[in-house]
Amino acid sequence: QMFAMELNWVTLYKILETLETLMKQDSFASPISSTDRKEFTNSANNFSIVGLDSRHGYKLVSKQNKTKAMSLSDGEAMLISAAVQYLKFALK
Repeated sequence: QMFAMELNWVTLYKILETLETLMKQDSFASPISSTDRKEFTNSANNFSIVGLDSRHGYKLVSKQNKTKAMSLSDGEAMLISAAVQYLKFALK
């Protein structure tokens, strides 16, 4: 049902948290690599990368952000892939 909502960084982050909770609950190893997760959260949380669509507002940052950013479409594709893999596992 969340995938039917407007897909923005806030909605995608809710999907990520929900998937992670369900996968952990069912002892399913997340197919999302730590690098991909870090790039996803870097974009989702960072006003300087995605502007008003970010989960957080503008902040003065004293150090340069060196983490790669992920596009919204790449984040969506990553979460759809993870959801499909989890559903195949859960519905066995």
